Order: sequence, then C-alpha cells, then structure tokens
Amino acid sequence: MNINTMNISHSTKNLEVGYFKPDWCDYTDLHKNVRSEIERIINDFFQRKREVRVPIIVAPFGAGKSTLLRYLAWNYWKRGIPALKVNLSVIVDLIENRLKEEGKSKESEDKLSEYFIKYFQRRMKELEDHIKNNRIEEAQKMLSEFVDMHISENILKYLEKNSWNDILEIINKANKVGLLLIDEVEEAFSRLVKIVHYQTSPLRGVFDDIYEHRIDYMIVFAYGPRTIAMELVSGITWRIQTFTIPPIPMKYIHKRLSRKLEELLKELSDKEKKLLIRALSNTVWWLSRGNAARATKIMDSGIIFELAHLLKDVLLDKKDVSEIYGEICFNSKFTHIFSEEIVERIPIFSIDLFEKYYRILLQRNEKEAYLLTLLTLLPVSYTHLRAHETEADL
Repeated sequence: MNINTMNISHSTKNLEVGYFKPDWCDYTDLHKNVRSEIERIINDFFQRKREVRVPIIVAPFGAGKSTLLRYLAWNYWKRGIPALKVNLSVIVDLIENRLKEEGKSKESEDKLSEYFIKYFQRRMKELEDHIKNNRIEEAQKMLSEFVDMHISENILKYLEKNSWNDILEIINKANKVGLLLIDEVEEAFSRLVKIVHYQTSPLRGVFDDIYEHRIDYMIVFAYGPRTIAMELVSGITWRIQTFTIPPIPMKYIHKRLSRKLEELLKELSDKEKKLLIRALSNTVWWLSRGNAARATKIMDSGIIFELAHLLKDVLLDKKDVSEIYGEICFNSKFTHIFSEEIVERIPIFSIDLFEKYYRILLQRNEKEAYLLTLLTLLPVSYTHLRAHETEADL
C-alpha cells in the first residue's frame, strides 16, 4: 500500500459551534485551530513528510483531552486509518509484565515504541478474528472500545461504513500503519519513569522514532499540567508540539442556558431575564473555570434550575432576599458544588467574600446586589457588570 495515496479527506459535518459527533466542539477559533493543527500533523506523518513532531495535548482534568482523542479516533476510522484510544497505564502494565518475566528492572527508552505497536497490532488482530468468525456482537463492542464510545446504534453507521468488510479493509493496514491515541498520561507517568532507562524523557525513544520516521505509527499523547512541566524541563521540546485546550467561552454557556431556562423564566421582563441569565452564566463559568466537562455537568444538573427558580421568585417579589439566602448558601443541594476546590484548600466559593461584597453593594440596590454578588462569585466591579448589557459582550 502506498501511504502517499491514502484517502484522508475531511468530510465531517459541522453543527452549531463546530460540534462533531463524538462530543468535541470547536467552541472558538482557538479550539478549531488546536483540532485542525493536530489533524494536519497526523496527515503530514501519514504522507511521510519529514521531521513531523509528536502532538501533545495539554489541559487539566475535564478540559476536553479525552474528548479530542475520541474525536480523532472516530474521524480517522472514517478516513480509512485504523485508530485506537488507550490509557498509558495499559502500556505500562505490558512493560512491567515483560520486565517481570525477563527478570529485569528497567526497559531501554529506545524499545518503548515496540510496546505501543505490538499492543496496537494485537488488538486489531483480535477485532479481525471477531469479524471473520462472525462474532459481530463482540466486534461491535471492541470497535466501540477502540474509539472510546458507548454506542447504542450500529457502530458501522456511526463510523459511516457500509459493512464489516469495510472495517476489515482498514484493519488490513494495521501491520503497516496506524494511529494510537494515548490518554491519562498524568496518572501513569510516575510508574513509567521508574521502569525506563532514559536521559531526558522516558518517552524520548518514541518521540525520536516518530520524528525520524523509523515507524509508520503516529502516536498522540494527552498530558496533564504537572507531567508536561516535567517533560518541558527535560529538553525534548524539539521532538514534540504541544497544544493547549483553551477554556470554553462565556458566550456558549450563555446561549445554552438561554435555551434551557427559556420556559422557566418566561414570566420575567426581558431586562430581568437578561440579568438573571448573565449572572447564572457567570456562575457556571467561574464554578467550572471554563472547564468543558465541569460546565456541562453543572448546566445539566438540577442546581441551575433550582437557582434560577429561587432567584426568579426574588425578581418577581414572591420571596424576600433573606428567605433564600440560607437556601442557597447553606443548603446541601448547593454546597457540594460551591465547596469544591480549584486546587487543594482553595475553594471555588468563599462565603466570607460573598458577605463582604454583598454588604458593599447592598447600599445600591438590594435585589441586584444579591444576585450579582452570589452569582458572580468573585469581586467583579458592579459598574463593569452593568456596562455589559448585551449577549455579544459576554
């Protein structure tokens, strides 16, 4: 097979805010650039362009690393490239087992690529055997695992293939070429460090093999902040290219909450509705710090509806501010989210800060002071908030 003639055209259909089937969203141009640049690098590698650096996706937990890897797995199966998403811990287990069998304590860094490739080929062979022996249920389950999706529909439909023969044709490439997507590096990296002989990075040998095209398998890694800091200090930056997933924008949260709360807030005036949704959007953003997974979890939970319902009653004068103060600040329905920590011992929401800021703003407008203070969470200028009246300014 001539790798240069492989069909890797991009036919993904964009939905709202660049939404793709495996839940990856191009929320902003920055998100789009991260996705498209990683795809460009992968394409360059399969077209055998020289000195292609290894893509490293960097972001904290829940920011979208796994989702982006999942998208890449799905998309390259669609394009006819066998792909497999797996946690680094699985590969580390293989290395540890081999070392135990051979009575060794450490593996050489220049042999690590072999573990990734052999694992990839073995899994593809298992899938091939299921298909050829007409074990379609097992094949469906395994291929779903490869793309890290719990799929209720036919996996062939999901990957836009007509038959299992189409999948077999792709698997036949697995002994020559493939895409590995390595997730959860942060969790297994400390184990890897202990079992590899290396000078700069335990993965240096893998990076070199890809950069110098000694292997025809592209490997993309997803790092957390702590691990990538260790790698960058080691001096292997010329072999890798890092991509940081940015926070999701306030606009997206605002638009989504506007739709979710439309029926609930229909009694309010446009001005009151705008105030409440703006404040709730700010709440979600600060509680999540723009983290896509956490923001989605908060928006999909009942807490936003309960907050909106309580504060709507305040705006409609059905309840006094003092009545719901305790309900929000000290009710267990809310405190489990408000008490989450950004990092150890640094809470998302400070009751002390809330009370101090509330007293300052209370002199201006009791109703709006309460809403803005509670729901913005941080001491943002009251004047600044009032100056941003339109959705476009969020």
